[in-house]
Amino acid sequence: QKADMDASGGAKKVTASEEESKRRAALEELTSAANELMSMGHHNVYQDRYENLTAFVKRAKAKAAKKTDAKEWEYRFNGEEKVYTGFTATQMQKWNKAGYFTNAKVHKIGTSTWMVCEKSFEFE
Repeated sequence: QKADMDASGGAKKVTASEEESKRRAALEELTSAANELMSMGHHNVYQDRYENLTAFVKRAKAKAAKKTDAKEWEYRFNGEEKVYTGFTATQMQKWNKAGYFTNAKVHKIGTSTWMVCEKSFEFE
């Protein structure tokens, strides 16, 4: 372990309270990570091995990425029948912020309602 240096370049003594503070911060960080895993549905956090925990986190991240990248939106311009389909919420949000849907309605695949797309519209 590397010793801290004082202002004159000499080794600085680490007090017991500084060590205790570091231990408490590390424990708090660990507890926070365990709580987050449990909130994601992994209830064996304290019994599982490191490999199982990292595999769970990878699966959860992949699932979340797949959900946000699902091509579940479509749009059509007012007065036209052609429907443009197969877009992600991220794509639609970017286009909406750029002003592409000022004369269009949007639709989430699987629902029956076409919605007016205002600038503040949130694609979920």
